[in-house]
Amino acid sequence: MKLVASLVASSALALSMLVAVPSTATAAPYPGTVRTTCSYVVPGSVTKNKKLFVRYRVRASGNARPVGVVKLRVYKISKNGSKHLKRVFSQRYRGPTRTSLGTFKKGRYATKMWFKARRGSVYKSSHSGFRYFKVKKKR
Repeated sequence: MKLVASLVASSALALSMLVAVPSTATAAPYPGTVRTTCSYVVPGSVTKNKKLFVRYRVRASGNARPVGVVKLRVYKISKNGSKHLKRVFSQRYRGPTRTSLGTFKKGRYATKMWFKARRGSVYKSSHSGFRYFKVKKKR
């Protein structure tokens, strides 16, 4: 009788270990599931020795404010149309902002923007297309 009771008790204990289900850690969305869009404005032309100012913004659905890193690259466009990297600007993003990318020599330029979400964040990384501007000499 004692042997049967101990077998029943040990089998019940073993089954309870198998049936126990661990709870989920969080109810938040999975990492990298919220889509983001980035946009920025570059003036069409700038005079030589004047700073180029760029306004940029990253948006997500709803009223969320994405947090991550914004990267702006400036390319010099040669006469044959090829692009050569001239400058890289990188800054932590916490909301819309305006920044200076410095001064440039006379010529045609292109810019491109990237947003890289923080590691483990619910936001997806994104990028935007090229924006072009010219640097003209003073009159």
